[in-house]
Amino acid sequence: MANLAALLAAVAALVSVAAGQAAAPDSSTEAARSRMVGAINSFSVDLYKKAGSATEGNVVLSPLSAGLLLALTWMGAGGLTARELGRALHLPQDERVVALGSKALVSSLQTSLKPSQEVILRFANKLYVQSGFRLKEDFRLKASSFFAADAEQLDFARDADGARSAINRWVEQYTADKIKDLFPRGSPSSSSLLILVNAVYLKAIWLHTFDVKQTEMKEFHLSPKSTVKVPTMRKYHDFLFANMADLKATALQLPVEDGRGLKMVIVLPNSVDGLSQLEANLHLLDVNAIAWEKRSVNISLPRFLIEATHNLNVQLQQLGVNDLFTRNANLSGIANEGLFVSKAVQKTFIDVNENGIEAAAATGIDFVYFSIPPPRAEFHADHPFLFFIVKEEVLLFLGRVTNPQQK
Repeated sequence: MANLAALLAAVAALVSVAAGQAAAPDSSTEAARSRMVGAINSFSVDLYKKAGSATEGNVVLSPLSAGLLLALTWMGAGGLTARELGRALHLPQDERVVALGSKALVSSLQTSLKPSQEVILRFANKLYVQSGFRLKEDFRLKASSFFAADAEQLDFARDADGARSAINRWVEQYTADKIKDLFPRGSPSSSSLLILVNAVYLKAIWLHTFDVKQTEMKEFHLSPKSTVKVPTMRKYHDFLFANMADLKATALQLPVEDGRGLKMVIVLPNSVDGLSQLEANLHLLDVNAIAWEKRSVNISLPRFLIEATHNLNVQLQQLGVNDLFTRNANLSGIANEGLFVSKAVQKTFIDVNENGIEAAAATGIDFVYFSIPPPRAEFHADHPFLFFIVKEEVLLFLGRVTNPQQK
């Protein structure tokens, strides 16, 4: 990987070019950010497919949370380790593009939404380093400059449990206590040298809230032969709606108050048992390219709350990231000592109700020694469906609901 001085000079040059073309939609900064958004979204679909096939029932993931930490790891990797990470993450080969794109993406997530009564969006990265262990200054500055990830020293060797508590407290703080015990007892271990942590928290009020008085118990079809009764929200209003005949599904966009590009997209298969086919064709679904039309829509949508823990080691290995988890890992851009990843874990939470959305995710990577009105449309999410939470084209969260009764 390029050294920091050369990389910063290249990025500065790109930024100065972009500054001179601020009004141009194809400026270097925007182009780099767009490349990273595309990479993260492609990784999101791949990771969801692996996690979904390994999990029965409801799923919620934040591949953005994992993807940016892995992109930072890629910047300190070399050889086979870097090649495997680059392929899995769909990263551009030019490190300058990854650096500038990541910086622009992280900056937009951290600053584009100021906390308000309607919307709270928190996004943070952190490096936890064993006391006395020396990160290469080049990597530390890349983490700070491009991923807004500052380093803090903890003593894993002498007090692993105290270090665990400190990391978990940081995650709880950034996720409004929705993600607890990202690292359970016994993890990280006394041999941990470096832990990368990301936290994402979102709380938003619908632009058009649901009247709780209209919520009623309605049947949700788990399968063609099985149903459960769940609290179901109802609304009749003008929304962006799409009929996706090629995917045998319909889509609905639920905007949030003062969201500035933040929205929830629900994709509902036409048939009760159509979710598996829709998931198989997920690579054909680009939530940023849906042909929306404004329609008066009669909606019914179940309330749901999902909590999940994902051991990302398995999914990443299924995506071809193997060297990173072995003693052969080449992370020579991070430190002189031999490092490899022992654990990559993510915990997620989402609550969708009449008032809005609350969602959180935390990922930890342990290194050891995203005219004429048409007729009224009907959108009744009374069977399994997919959901996406999107901010300025990047997927923050995605998942599925197969049974609203289950967490």
